[in-house]
Amino acid sequence: MISKEKLIKKYEDTPARELVKASISALQGVSEADAAKMKEAFGIDNISEMAQLRFYKRAKAIKALAGEDGK
Repeated sequence: MISKEKLIKKYEDTPARELVKASISALQGVSEADAAKMKEAFGIDNISEMAQLRFYKRAKAIKALAGEDGK
């Protein structure tokens, strides 16, 4: 189960298999306006697409190489 502080209340009990299809605004701290901007900038419609974003993956790799993996 996903930690409740990572999601807005509406999605707290949603299974991960369904969450991947949810708007990124389901994530705590991401507003509907933020989600709209991400869609405009990167074509992201849901959490799954956000996780697959090449820029996200590159940033994660750089962070890991810098020894900051998990922080």
